[in-house]
Formats: sequence, structure tokens, C-alpha cells
Amino acid sequence: SGVDDPNFAHDLLTELTRTFLAYADNVRAQDSAAYAIQELLSIFECREGRTDSPGRRLWRRFPEQIQEILEPHLNSRYKSSQKEVNWSKLKKPVYLSNRGSKFSDWSATWAGYLISKVRHELASKVFKCCSFIIKHDYKVTIYLLPHILLYMLLGCTPAEQQEVTAEMLAVLTEGDGGASVQETASSLSQLSTQTVFSMLSHLTQWSRHILYAKPKVTESGDYQRVVAFLKGIPQDVLAKASLQSKAYTRALMHFEAYILENKENIQDHLSFLQTLYAAMHEPDGVRGVNALRREEPSLREQILEHESIGLLRDATACYDRAIQLESDQVPTHRFSVFQ
Repeated sequence: SGVDDPNFAHDLLTELTRTFLAYADNVRAQDSAAYAIQELLSIFECREGRTDSPGRRLWRRFPEQIQEILEPHLNSRYKSSQKEVNWSKLKKPVYLSNRGSKFSDWSATWAGYLISKVRHELASKVFKCCSFIIKHDYKVTIYLLPHILLYMLLGCTPAEQQEVTAEMLAVLTEGDGGASVQETASSLSQLSTQTVFSMLSHLTQWSRHILYAKPKVTESGDYQRVVAFLKGIPQDVLAKASLQSKAYTRALMHFEAYILENKENIQDHLSFLQTLYAAMHEPDGVRGVNALRREEPSLREQILEHESIGLLRDATACYDRAIQLESDQVPTHRFSVFQ
């Protein structure tokens, strides 16, 4: 749903009501939530009235207990005291920079920057009045980011679109430094990766909705721009990031798409596929991958196979041999059975 959809307004105001109640002991955060509620009620003309209107219908969708919380904000006088942020000096990608070393900081900073690039009038108003609460509540940020990204992409320049791609790739490729799949990723990495996948899923669902509901619109620049952006995130990167974050079904989906799109030789990717099946506890899949091999499997690949089918003694023998042959790389051999 877009920002002009009553469902969006209903869900956002419900989320902000939760936030308002959650920060009863934090004046600044609660005031930020109150300001957003006040502005949104005005933007969507959400109030009881004598005649039927979209705003009145929206108001009546809320249960009485939420109406009681919203009602004082119909006549409140909160004002924004914060100055406009100068985003021109923001270091990009934000991820892992001094403003992106914690998830709450990264998500709020990136969301704020993207909001500054939204050129759709209504969307810009909605997101800007929420830009103060996202600094306090990352749940609101996570909720809004997919919508913010969509509207940003619909009016951005090619350079701005490339910045978004670079930001996402910074998140998705962080785990490519050789870390074992079994190692638990940091909360920053896990939450950021999940947020990026949520944003990509939203764009995918939007493009499918446009494709099926309004086929002629697929020729429009908006649709083409979003589809082109999605194609700019490599499927193999998505597959590896999904595996790293233990989203195994998604990893398999992106891996299959990568093989089909690029007409890749499956022999070049058997190690990844075997690791994926082992993580999914699919011994038949691991066996199937080995049956496809034209070359002798590495020690690591043998260990994965032995572990997955319960041959722990054989796995131990391979591990011992790996220590002898690759003593300088022992830390890389961290398989679950030995932890």
C-alpha cells in the first residue's frame, strides 16, 4: 500500500500509538511520537465529523481505546524544534561508518538521508513528520524504511539510486570475509541484513502488484526504475547473505535464480550448495551434490558430508588430517561437531 492508501495511514498511526505508550518515561521520545501523530492526523484529515469522508472512515477504524489516545492530538500544538540536517557531508555507505556502527544509528541515519531524497509531495510530508521518532524507536524505522525506499527510488537520480545499491551491498557482503556459516553474526549484521531483505521484498511485492493489477503501467518509468534497481543486486550476493543469516530457503531461491540467469556451470558452485544443504540438515542433498562432482572433494567438503550423514568418526579423521596439512589455517575449520 502507498502513502495515499487508508491501510497505510491506519497501520502507521497504530504503530505510533504503540510507540507513544512505550516511551512514557522518556519525554523527548514521547514528544517525538506525539508530534508525528499530530501531523499525520492533520495530513490524513483523520477525525470524527458530521459527513462521510475518507478521514472520518479512517478515524472510525480505530478501536475506542486507540481513539482515546489519538483524540488529544487532534488539537495539540507540538512544533518541530530540530534544525534541518545537512546531509551533503554524510559519509557513504553509512553502514559501519561512525554513524552506522550500531543498528539503531545506522537505520535511523540511513532512513533520514533517504527521506531527504523523497520528491513525492505527500510521501515527503508523511516521512518528514516521522523523522524525529525514528531516532528514538528503531521499530518505527524498520516499519517505514521499505516505504521510504520505494518513494525515494520513484523520484531519484541515477547517482542516488547507485548510492542505495552501494549501501545494500555493504550490508550484504559484510560476511564475505571468510567467516564460518556456523559462527553467529553480530546483531548489527543480522538486523541490518534482515532490514535490507525486508526492503527488497517490499519492492518485489510492489512490482508484482503493478504487473498484475495494472499491466499497462509496466511501461512506465516508475515500474522500470524499481525493476532495474532490483536487478542491480546480484543474486549470488543475496544467496550468500541469506545463508549467512540462516535464511536457507531464501538462499536456495536466490542461488537457483543466479544459476539460471547467468547460465553458470553448477560445478563451480558445488561447495556453496553443499554447505547450504548441510546447514538445512538435508543429508540427501549433500550426497546429491557429491554425486555431481567431477573432481575430488576437499577436506572441508568431505567433513561436511560425513557430518551431515552422521559419520562423526570419519569427519574426525578428516579434521585431524586438515590440521596436519593446513596447520596455519586451523581456525577456519570450525565445524559444528567439534564445537
